[in-house]
Amino acid sequence: MDGNSLGAFSDDAGLALSRAVKEWRESGIRGRTDANPDWFHYGKRLDDRLAPLLGAEEDEVVVANSTTANIHALFSTFYEGGEVAVNELDFPTDHYAVRAQMRQRGIDPDERHVVIESRDGRTIEEDDVIDALSEDTAILFMPSVLYGAASWSMWNDSLERPAHTTRWPDSTSRTRWRSCHTTSRSGASISPSGVATSA
Repeated sequence: MDGNSLGAFSDDAGLALSRAVKEWRESGIRGRTDANPDWFHYGKRLDDRLAPLLGAEEDEVVVANSTTANIHALFSTFYEGGEVAVNELDFPTDHYAVRAQMRQRGIDPDERHVVIESRDGRTIEEDDVIDALSEDTAILFMPSVLYGAASWSMWNDSLERPAHTTRWPDSTSRTRWRSCHTTSRSGASISPSGVATSA
């Protein structure tokens, strides 16, 4: 069964949302500093709480913006041209953002946006990823978890580093993981992988 990003509704989440709306109604902008807890430091508090769920250190996690905004920030920072390899099971908005960043640099995404196809509509075979990579590949942008199947995209059950990172030159610096749904799988561990993660 496929879930959604928010997961099942919980009583605690409902109470927290009701409290935040009440604070907003009563405090307005002052909630940034006067709410309990204050809104200004939400990001830092969420970083610290999310890190153990990802198997990461507190200083390795940043909670910020929307996924699409983070993808734009990622590509604005790291993408200087060349091919970008993605997979067909990504959220469509991920591809829109990547293609927009390519167009912004005068690069035709129809020529340089490489989409790795799924053989079964639910998974991505690592051999297909490796076959799609070339000297022209600037960034491999993959999800850590295939959200529709809630399965690891290219990790084996022991969470070893995917083979492409040893068979593709400079792969660690050129691979970007979209980790939005990582906590949907127990046993997530980002830190030991040696692979950069983003979004």
